[in-house]
Amino acid sequence: MSRLLGCAILLAYLIGCSPAQQPTEETATATLPPPKITLQDVVCLTTAWYPQTAHNEDETENRIVRELVRQGVLLAVREEMGLATRDETLGEAFPQIPADDGAPGKRPAEPLDLWLELAEDGTWETRLYGAGTTHDNPVWQHQGTVEFSKRTIYCQFAQQMAAMSALIADRLRTAGGKGDAAKLNPENVPSAEIEEVLGEMNFVSQYAAVRTAHHAIRERGPSVEWWGVLVRGYANLALLTDHTWASHSEAFAARALLYAERMVQLGEQSALAQWHRAYALAVIGAHAAALDELAELKETTDIKEGELPAWTELIDPYVKFEHDKLDAVANDHAELAETVGFLQWQLYSSYRHGRWIYEKGLDAMQACPEAYGVYSMMANWNALRIQRLGSREGMRTFGKNLPERVATLDDLPESVRPLTEQSVGLLSRLMGREPDPLLSDRPIKISRELMKLADQEAMPSECSWGILGQLIAEEQFMQVADMLKVSGNAVEYSKADMVDRLLPLVENHRYEPYIKMYAIEPHEQQQLAEAAQQIKVVDPKGNMYRFFYKFWHLPSADGQNGNLFTWRGIWARNFTLPGMCESYYGSAVDWRQSFVKEHREQFAGDFREISPHSPNAGRVRMETGAAVDVEQIKTWEAEIAHDPVGWLSLGNHYEHLKEFKSAIRCYERSLEISPSRAATEGLANCYYARDEKDLWQSTLEEYLKLEDLSLSHAQIHQAIAL
Repeated sequence: MSRLLGCAILLAYLIGCSPAQQPTEETATATLPPPKITLQDVVCLTTAWYPQTAHNEDETENRIVRELVRQGVLLAVREEMGLATRDETLGEAFPQIPADDGAPGKRPAEPLDLWLELAEDGTWETRLYGAGTTHDNPVWQHQGTVEFSKRTIYCQFAQQMAAMSALIADRLRTAGGKGDAAKLNPENVPSAEIEEVLGEMNFVSQYAAVRTAHHAIRERGPSVEWWGVLVRGYANLALLTDHTWASHSEAFAARALLYAERMVQLGEQSALAQWHRAYALAVIGAHAAALDELAELKETTDIKEGELPAWTELIDPYVKFEHDKLDAVANDHAELAETVGFLQWQLYSSYRHGRWIYEKGLDAMQACPEAYGVYSMMANWNALRIQRLGSREGMRTFGKNLPERVATLDDLPESVRPLTEQSVGLLSRLMGREPDPLLSDRPIKISRELMKLADQEAMPSECSWGILGQLIAEEQFMQVADMLKVSGNAVEYSKADMVDRLLPLVENHRYEPYIKMYAIEPHEQQQLAEAAQQIKVVDPKGNMYRFFYKFWHLPSADGQNGNLFTWRGIWARNFTLPGMCESYYGSAVDWRQSFVKEHREQFAGDFREISPHSPNAGRVRMETGAAVDVEQIKTWEAEIAHDPVGWLSLGNHYEHLKEFKSAIRCYERSLEISPSRAATEGLANCYYARDEKDLWQSTLEEYLKLEDLSLSHAQIHQAIAL
């Protein structure tokens, strides 16, 4: 992506904006002959700046913006021309076609290529070329306009791209492409079983739902109901894959928003289509935009709540962080219990409160055991017990449940089924004195077989087996990376031996060199430098900080180092609550030298604009390090609700000003919601400052009654002894 796009996205953080403007008419290249393309039955799409190559350190990219344009093109090919597609972002294999001029053998099909640029004034331009056409004479080009708003920018792009689907297909046909849109078929509706699948919070079930929807549309024609399955399935996939270091989540989020727009635009603005759009916005984390949609629905429709599908009841309490109301939905609709369990985890984990990460993590493991992002969050927490629990249970559950889940797919290829039924074998005993959970290589074997089948697929299908294979491989990589990260804490055994045992699970993964670096000692700088030069980073993200730290000052394959990639990951964040949390808590909050007060204030405003009811919207302002007075703290206090970390921050501010009575009240409120060592010590310190030594000691001793998640008890004992 160009420097111009980087500056424009950065400008989005600094200015506000208004609703989307309508796209302008595409510009024509009048001086060149009409472009001619050669399209196959399977249309492949690449992007001029994915994977990324050399970039300047001040450039930034917004992945969902890119994917909305990319996926908009793929949607046009798929829905308006009836052709199958293959997506570079999702790692789908591009098909081989007969060699030219009757020569023996095959060659890769030439893909379409997409170029995109967004300017500082909000104008954006894109060109679609390849398959016989050039950048200077594209098959389709367009200039549009958006007004920067982190609240609405994704809605604007989705609306514009969905509205241009027919035009894109028309340009492709004019240039020589074949294929027409199928007519709507109102009789082609999903069976009741699809709702059960959509309610299962794991990426295999959601993949099955969207694959089934694509096949039903291809065979019998599209319907609003099947588009609805695509909206919810892709939104769920976006949330379920958000913790990985790939860009699948952004591609899925874009597909969810685009199919929602297609429902709205072709379904004559039906209320049900708008409910789907609200669901997609809410689940991907664009909470404020979802609230806007709900407000419009309330004003423009008279549909009563009981007349709507049960899942619509999730949206409002989810984006407003109303935990009790979400639980009430689950109590009334048992089929949504697993969905509610995962959504509750998403909310509670946003608080970044240690005891909730543990307690609510255990709840999530029970409610939705195959939502692997839960384990990854726990494995990357700063308390040793939580880390070990997340890493161990994540690997155990993945090795056991993934093959069993894949085995439930109705159209699973016969060559894959035996891999789902093999007995689990030991790879190693990795942690602790007792034998650790069994590590299975079945998931990665299934992944590789699925990707091989996708490469050899005779009858092209939409949402190919290669996507599922890639999803399994990315999750397997995260499991290995998390286990190695946790192994560095208070464990004594050979790292090199452990790496050797785990490498077969990540062989040929693009970040395999990172796993190998764990076997290299810090003083072996030459070996570390050689490993770093094998790394090709694709789409740096805020949650990749520990990866980048491995080569902080060492150049990677494109000459950049981990320091620069971290900076890019922070400012390339998605305008969603998960994207904000990933960037702020994954990298920025601990990078105090470079991430200064001005940057923190930007984040505080962004949290409020993107998710106004999230705890982060108010709390980050209190963590900017700015000097405050009592009146300012009182203003913040009126906004803090059920946030133990927020009340802790208020207590810290009051204590700093020696307003001990108010500090005590805030610390007590924090402990009442959910206890923590920090709030306990803050409360005890206030009693000590007031010369109430008995209350000081009893407060510290009260904390010792709680289950210890790290070394907190030892630190409390030490404080009492001193």
